[in-house]
Amino acid sequence: MGSKNLRSLRDFIRHKFSVRIECKCGRVRLIDPRRLLDLVEERGWSAHSLDGIAMRLRCAKCGQRPKHMGPGLEGGS
Repeated sequence: MGSKNLRSLRDFIRHKFSVRIECKCGRVRLIDPRRLLDLVEERGWSAHSLDGIAMRLRCAKCGQRPKHMGPGLEGGS
């Protein structure tokens, strides 16, 4: 990843990284940042920080908030 600055979903889009979301229950999802940005904008959430977005997400399996949210593989999913 080197010196890429990945602080917002737009940064993920620009650098062609997917968003990796990990839950405490062990579930891991790789999400296309464009798709996540669409959801954020549709719901009127602030897209400025990943932490702010993570506080609003919940795991579909257990209902907990993400343990970690960061870069996934290049190219999106």
